[in-house]
Amino acid sequence: MSAAAGTVPARNASEAIRQINHRTFGPARTPAELGSTVVALAEMAARLVQACEQLGRQADEMALRPGLYDDRGQSAQRTARQAAEWLRRSSERTEALADALTTAAVDLSHLGVNR
Repeated sequence: MSAAAGTVPARNASEAIRQINHRTFGPARTPAELGSTVVALAEMAARLVQACEQLGRQADEMALRPGLYDDRGQSAQRTARQAAEWLRRSSERTEALADALTTAAVDLSHLGVNR
């Protein structure tokens, strides 16, 4: 899939996060509800790692494309390689996010409420 083909799913994911932000504004009803949301976010973050890695490779490949230019008058190859590096860093940081969310989900899985 090309980066352009990934635009619509990326926008849908962004909208999904916006909806999560609205729906999690108040208190969670149960530990299980909170935990299941955190598990889903951990899964999303783990998948985002791969997306960032793949987009970084695409940016590296873009640097080799004939006719590539930077509208600021800078080296287009350098700009594309810098973007690739930022995407690699994003992948690493997102992996840390996925790990943190997974750890939080494990902790939450041990909680319950006496009725």
